[in-house]
Order: sequence, then structure tokens, then C-alpha cells
Amino acid sequence: MSCLPGGRVSNGSKPGFTSRYISTTKDVGVLEEWNEGRAVRIDLDEFGGRVIDASTQAACAAGGIRGATANRLAENSEEVLLEGFVPSGAVRWLGKV
Repeated sequence: MSCLPGGRVSNGSKPGFTSRYISTTKDVGVLEEWNEGRAVRIDLDEFGGRVIDASTQAACAAGGIRGATANRLAENSEEVLLEGFVPSGAVRWLGKV
């Protein structure tokens, strides 16, 4: 499914929704709330894809994320979207945080 970054932010937690983006966060509190025992750390220096920082209003605008709902959700979650393949060497398992 192809969607814009704002679509991922607005709909990413809905059952059955898929997109080419991976939602991540800068905020450990958000990680603790949502991780369900599947937390990892991704080394962005090892990640060769596109990184869309949506953690602030300015970052949302720069990342092409439009709409009040998407902007509010992204900023509240300090969301960072990843687009592309994440190599195994870039991933460190954290488990339940």
C-alpha cells in the first residue's frame, strides 16, 4: 500500500493498516506505552533509507506531514518515520522496556 507520511502517522495503529513506513519514537515514555515486548533500537548511522523526523511542528512541515491530526499525533509521540530496508546490523533488541 502506498501512502503519504501523514497517513502513516494518522492511521498506523489501526488494525490491518499497512504502509511502507516504520513508526519509531524519540521518547522512551512512548516506547514504554506501545512496545508490547518488541522494542528495538535502530542505529540510524547504519540505516540507509529515508528518515522523516516528525517530532515537532517544524519537523512535520519539513517532512511533508500535513493535517492537524497527523501533526498533533506525531508531535505528541515524538515520531520518526523510517522508509527503507533496516539491516540486521542496525538493530539492537531491547525487549520489554
